[in-house]
Amino acid sequence: MFRLIKSLFRLTFVLVLMIGLVLAYARYVEPYWLHVEEVIISSPYVSEEADGLVIMAFADTHFSDYYTAENFQDVLSAADEIQPDMVLFLGDLIDNYDSYTHTENEQEISALLTKIETTYGKYAIFGNHDYGGGAEGIYENIMVGGGFQVLKNKRVLIQDLN
Repeated sequence: MFRLIKSLFRLTFVLVLMIGLVLAYARYVEPYWLHVEEVIISSPYVSEEADGLVIMAFADTHFSDYYTAENFQDVLSAADEIQPDMVLFLGDLIDNYDSYTHTENEQEISALLTKIETTYGKYAIFGNHDYGGGAEGIYENIMVGGGFQVLKNKRVLIQDLN
């Protein structure tokens, strides 16, 4: 009986430790980890005139009390270094709209987004965190205020951008 209790205690301890490590990673490591990767895409559907077109895509900023304008400076620095022709934001701008978004936060995020410069424009789509809790309208306002065109059931052809 003592062995069984000892084994259960060890198992519980290991599980609690593993959960703690996962939570620590999710809170203290991953939100601040900016991964920049260059990918070269070739396709018969892309004209040769687009050769050398640089598209920057980013997502999952999850602005919150834990990810602030100061943290976003890394994204702005990467954009300055990359000098993209086009920028795509793939959603999840704010982590929890109900607890984070206030007028000053909205204006600050929009102001940060305006600092990203492109030749052919900036485009955004909704992520799952951008819906819900009333964030739909405010997300679009923030992105448009930052110079992005929000695509909802739309497409934009590069040839249309000239």
